[in-house]
Amino acid sequence: MSGMGRFQIINGFDNSVTLVLFGDNAGDNMGAGLVGGNDLDGDGYGDVAVGMPGWNGLGGNNTGAIRAYSGRTLQPIFTIEGDAALDSIGSDLGAGDIDGDGVTDIFGVGIASASGKAVSFVPEGLEPFGEGTPGCSGTLDMLANGSPTLGNAGFELHVSNAAPGIPVLLIIGDSEDTAGTIFFGARFHIDFAPMAPAVGFVHSAGLGVADSCGSIHAPFPIPNNMALVGPTHVFQALSLFPVGQCGTRLASSRGMRVTVQ
Repeated sequence: MSGMGRFQIINGFDNSVTLVLFGDNAGDNMGAGLVGGNDLDGDGYGDVAVGMPGWNGLGGNNTGAIRAYSGRTLQPIFTIEGDAALDSIGSDLGAGDIDGDGVTDIFGVGIASASGKAVSFVPEGLEPFGEGTPGCSGTLDMLANGSPTLGNAGFELHVSNAAPGIPVLLIIGDSEDTAGTIFFGARFHIDFAPMAPAVGFVHSAGLGVADSCGSIHAPFPIPNNMALVGPTHVFQALSLFPVGQCGTRLASSRGMRVTVQ
């Protein structure tokens, strides 16, 4: 259809076409703006964001939209629309950590309307904080594929830069150590001994074995239990690196506050 637009991903190794995608409707102009290579969902794989300035959204015709695709699954992560008719968001795109939370953001502009929109890819209900301890592969990061909503059976946790082929551990607590304390050479943001009268708990679980890229994308379904709504828990991922690989044995991610929505 006329003006639908398209973009394609070309394999840098052999120049083969990995993926070709088109806009949803005529006039979407998919590909007017494009940003690639940034890890938007914390799984350790580069993702791509595409502008569609001709997208007709809830705000009216040509609100425009920004759509992000996972470099791992090649599926959409999510789509963000412009606010009003003729915003034409997505004419051009940029990337960077705009809000200083350590996660890449996308900035989309509508050239015709002289408007802009900054998009954070940290889902609602998640809040990374503090500093982790980098491992041999760099900073150990943790995020998720979406918002931790009640009964979300498809919720999954993402960890990047872990030790390939080695299990990754998740620790969960109900009390945080905001600044972090060093144990076994790594910084922990779980408060293992909360002050009275708090009654704290710490739970641990295996997230599985990191793939060859040091990535974990572990299913973490959220039960449909109203008791989960309200309290904020603290998540942190740990990865153990082999002796002699580098100077670090134990790596920790930043803390992540998780509040079920």
